[in-house]
Amino acid sequence: MKEQKTKEAMAASLLRFLCRKPLNRITVNDIIQDCGTSRMTFYYHFTDIYDLAKWTCERETDRMIQDHASLKSWQNDFRLVLDTLRKNPEATYHIYHAVDHDTLAPYMHKVIIKLLCPILDELSDDLHISDHGKGKVAGFYSHAAVGMMEDWLRESMVVPPKAILDETAVLTKGVMRKSLENVSLANW
Repeated sequence: MKEQKTKEAMAASLLRFLCRKPLNRITVNDIIQDCGTSRMTFYYHFTDIYDLAKWTCERETDRMIQDHASLKSWQNDFRLVLDTLRKNPEATYHIYHAVDHDTLAPYMHKVIIKLLCPILDELSDDLHISDHGKGKVAGFYSHAAVGMMEDWLRESMVVPPKAILDETAVLTKGVMRKSLENVSLANW
């Protein structure tokens, strides 16, 4: 329990620093001084600042989604993610610009797939479809959602999250179910 509190304190410290400066300018020394811990304690938990940033992002995402995504709640869950990014623009952009696309995109896909999987399970409960087939459908829609998120970030998050969700709802209405039916028919 104490280890978790130490990691949480370091994550909170990182988020405070991200509101003031880019990730590549935050040092281990900044974090340990802010938290009142030792360098050894930091390295016990994390390999470097980027490892702490990754853990912090994953923890924040888990807190937002909390494994309760469903067909009824996906818009609220996705909106919560977008709203959180938009409420913390400095931290969002400091991470977005510090982390290369090959690291950020897989993380974003992981977040979207975490939202999609329970939805796809609900939509396909009466279909004979393998986990592999559901994975293909999840991957396809994840790429679309991540692309939309990347465009939104590049465009300075000016479009309100509700507008993005309304567009997404129109674009995906009935389509995910049809994709699952097609995959079921193809025996994937």
